[in-house]
Amino acid sequence: MNKVKEENKILIMLAFFSISVGLWGNFRQLWMQDNNFTVTNISNILSIGTFISCIIIALIGKYVKLDKLKNMLVIVLIIKLVNMSWLYTLNNTMSMQLINLSIIIDIVTEYIIITSIYPLITTIVKTGTIYSKRRLTEYLFRDIGILFGGIFIGKSIAGLIINYNVCLLIANIFLILSFIILLNIKVKKSTDNKQEEISLRHIFKDKILNLYSTYVLIGTIAMSTALGLKMLTLTNYFKFSDNVATNYLLIVGLLADIFGIIALKYLTPKNDYLTMTIKFGIRFLAYVIAFISNNMLITLIAITWSIFISTSYENICDAVYINRLENKQQEPITREQFMEILRIVEEIDRNNIPVHLKNARKIKEWMEKNETTRPPRQHGKDATEEEKKLGRALNSIRTSLINPYIELKTEEEREEYINNFKFLNREQFMEILSIVEKIDENNVPVKLQQARKIREWMEKNKTIKPPRMDGKDLLEEEQKLGITLNAIRTNLINPYKVLKTEEREEYICELENRKKNPITREQFMEILRIEEGIDRKRKNLTDLVEQSKATQEKLEEAKRLESMYEQELGGKEQKEGSDIVDDSK
Repeated sequence: MNKVKEENKILIMLAFFSISVGLWGNFRQLWMQDNNFTVTNISNILSIGTFISCIIIALIGKYVKLDKLKNMLVIVLIIKLVNMSWLYTLNNTMSMQLINLSIIIDIVTEYIIITSIYPLITTIVKTGTIYSKRRLTEYLFRDIGILFGGIFIGKSIAGLIINYNVCLLIANIFLILSFIILLNIKVKKSTDNKQEEISLRHIFKDKILNLYSTYVLIGTIAMSTALGLKMLTLTNYFKFSDNVATNYLLIVGLLADIFGIIALKYLTPKNDYLTMTIKFGIRFLAYVIAFISNNMLITLIAITWSIFISTSYENICDAVYINRLENKQQEPITREQFMEILRIVEEIDRNNIPVHLKNARKIKEWMEKNETTRPPRQHGKDATEEEKKLGRALNSIRTSLINPYIELKTEEEREEYINNFKFLNREQFMEILSIVEKIDENNVPVKLQQARKIREWMEKNKTIKPPRMDGKDLLEEEQKLGITLNAIRTNLINPYKVLKTEEREEYICELENRKKNPITREQFMEILRIEEGIDRKRKNLTDLVEQSKATQEKLEEAKRLESMYEQELGGKEQKEGSDIVDDSK
């Protein structure tokens, strides 16, 4: 256990505790019913226990320091262990008042432990992710406890019939394991002797926290009213058996856990009002549907949806507001202090921006400042030094970063390419890619567009023959592309190819600097690659035709020689036959 992080120890402790809650808490209402408690009695006891829990939790928040929270949890867990052991002996004793008291203690201690886990974690680490892990751990392992109960309830193992009271006993065992883990958790002692408090005026000043608190209050009351007796509702109203009711809660809980895990990874609350409306509004709608509907199936669907949302959506949205509340404990800072912090952070960020990203941003700013869609040039008589420098930077970005990425075929390959960057993260690369794509989108010359269309046409038709300008079976599209290809070769490519090596650079510079339809070096080279690719395919086709022609000529020559040989051989046989003497004469 020494090598396990302290926050993970807390999660392990919570896991054992949640299994205990799933085993016992899920069947607690049915256990009370078996002990002759009416639905009204059960509802009243649960309400009293919840009300007392709220008061005690509020007092703990006010008077118990964070570094003393572990010690308090140790005491509460001991009380819960003793109480559950006592409760086990009270089964079928008809000691109604004692059971009432014990159930209330059980509820209060359960609420105290659950609500104290996250503050305990914050003494070690505080993030939205760890809060969500806390939620997922609680719900997932609670469902595991429900699974255990659902599998074994009513079964006989080694002569022992697994009933609600046995579930209570097994739950106590997991509670002991949770207690052992808690004792091994080391909490940092606070150096601040001041009691950490959250001033109510801070809460009331924060509109988001006001709204969130209101939603939570109303939502909790509604949840308790609608689903506080869910096991009794499922068994008495819907006439589910214990196993069916347990399996139902298990399946809904597991689906909610899975969705919560997915949501935690891919869904991040963006708008506070929208987030809270989804969390509470849709659940409230489910309650209304369940209330007004006389159809049992619709009611069951509404209840299912409510349980699902309550479990899954908490994982991704509650942490934001919980941490917002706790942040009010931080020492206030002046405007001047905040601006100084901001300047320091900005300076750090400026000094930590990768070169390619810095250059991409400069290129974007330069184009916006000059109100042009043409990217900076590397060469040109009228090009400034700044433009040339940015042009070389853009070429470097394309060559070393963007082009290798574009050439990759699959998403897996591209993902691996991004992950292999040493000095560039995903967000930075995607920003660079977005800037370059925007430049290209606004600056594609007609010739390049035409060259790409010709290549696409050849790929679509799976041919190595370039589009023709004439022919019997010629379609209009092919003829148009054939004429375009001829114009590209005549006006753009051929003048380049006839030049000497040292003259070609000047030719490209002229293309970049011409006022009408300028073409950058990268764009011209792409056109050239497309044209040369077509030529290579055409040459390959010509070579194949020539080879085929030569093979055909050789075949015909062989046939001619074979025919001549056969004729010569036939003439020789006739001559030899005429020289034979007939002895009969």
